[in-house]
Amino acid sequence: MEKPHFPIFIASLAFFALCSVIGANAQSSFQISIGPLFTVNSTADTVDVNVGDGLCSDSAGRCTLRAAIEESNYEPVANVNSLNLIIFALQNPSVVNLTLGELPITGGVSIIGSGARRLTVQRSSEPGTPDFRVFRIASNGVGVEINRMSIRNGNAGTQDGGGILVEEPGTLTLTDVVVKENSAANGGGIANAGRRFVVNRVLINSNIATANGGGVFNQGSSPFSNSRISNSTITNNTATNGGAVYNTGSIDLTNDTISNNGATAAATSIFNEIGALNVLNTVIGRDAPSALSALSGTFITKGNNIVTDARNSTGFTNGASNDQVSDNNAIDPLIGPLADNGGQTDTRSLLAGSPAIDAGNDCVFTATCSSSTLLNGLSSDQRGRYLRKVGNAVDVGAFEANADPVVQAVSFGLTPRDGSPAFFSGAIAVLISATTNDRLYTGVNPFGFFRFQSIPADFYILEIKGKRARFGGGPFAIGLDEIPIGAPTSASALPESFQGFGFKIDR
Repeated sequence: MEKPHFPIFIASLAFFALCSVIGANAQSSFQISIGPLFTVNSTADTVDVNVGDGLCSDSAGRCTLRAAIEESNYEPVANVNSLNLIIFALQNPSVVNLTLGELPITGGVSIIGSGARRLTVQRSSEPGTPDFRVFRIASNGVGVEINRMSIRNGNAGTQDGGGILVEEPGTLTLTDVVVKENSAANGGGIANAGRRFVVNRVLINSNIATANGGGVFNQGSSPFSNSRISNSTITNNTATNGGAVYNTGSIDLTNDTISNNGATAAATSIFNEIGALNVLNTVIGRDAPSALSALSGTFITKGNNIVTDARNSTGFTNGASNDQVSDNNAIDPLIGPLADNGGQTDTRSLLAGSPAIDAGNDCVFTATCSSSTLLNGLSSDQRGRYLRKVGNAVDVGAFEANADPVVQAVSFGLTPRDGSPAFFSGAIAVLISATTNDRLYTGVNPFGFFRFQSIPADFYILEIKGKRARFGGGPFAIGLDEIPIGAPTSASALPESFQGFGFKIDR
């Protein structure tokens, strides 16, 4: 296929959050670092030897994930919630086996793994390990991101959230993550009671809830916008009610594949008890053979869905809003088995002749969907580097048939706008690969400009190291390994990332 030509601009949510800080600080101290960077170099599960000293170090001098989170949680100034970064310098593959209990996160942090196929964080499977979940986003854990890892084997017992628990009013963004083989009472994989919960390009697989929501249990909602699961696959999960999802809050499902889940009492796929559950471009079904219906409750269709068994639910009507709807699995969406089809996470491909191909609403690709369903466009499918639209229209579900990876190498630079001082003149710009921990360097010229040319498409951490104190910048998390959301359409459409600077990324 012919590859599209467009400049690339994408950064993590943390980077956008940093921009307001940068704009505020650039004119005063020129120091735009907003939080430390901790690099985990050991798979051990040990505590930090001196929490609050700014150093990630256990008693043996190693930086473990638990020690890094403990240091990140520490806030030296009251009422300040720093945005910190945690990355990894480990062998491929690596498994962090937790033995000391859950990992509580109490402050803003972006944890960026080396890849869901390369890094697993799990409750240890060794005999005698007590039951506990893997991550807990505490009530004061606002602005938390977890990226590029697998979260496995958490067991919350009679509590909620086997893999992850988000407490009210915490917030969490998950990207390129696998949540698998966890268990709990509610939310075998994830339980969310937080204010904002965003899941994109995530696989939620083979989790168990003894009560509600095998994959996801959602009670959270926001006064500003709904929580969202997009470009994700929820499969092989089981519960008493709601094998895939149990909802009592507000949530949007967009371009998801929800299939082959099971329940023992009600709703093998989704149980919507109360609240708003909006569905767009999503495949629901088929599930494991069961006399139970796939759905229960009232749903709000935003159109272009495939629902193979709509019994015991309202909101879906065959032919209305371009929905394809049947009872008793009369419609076969023709999706393949869970497999490595490229990207960070396994997916279920669309087989030849699938009714999902070219049957979606292009608003997800053009970023024109209503704000109640999707605030930003989806330029890629679940695999990240694969274009969201191939053919006459986008496909329904998390997978785009016949798509090829379109991001191989990128170039990017930072330049002051006209009239802005060259703050970083003479500094060194450093790019750290989140995947390999390799480093790339380039100098900042006298005009404050630098550029990295034709570098591998990867997820990077950018730091600008000045010759003098307080004339540096970063760390910034920059995702250059995916097709961008809301990419500019021409080289002249330079996104202005922060006051006084232009940040340009192109392919």
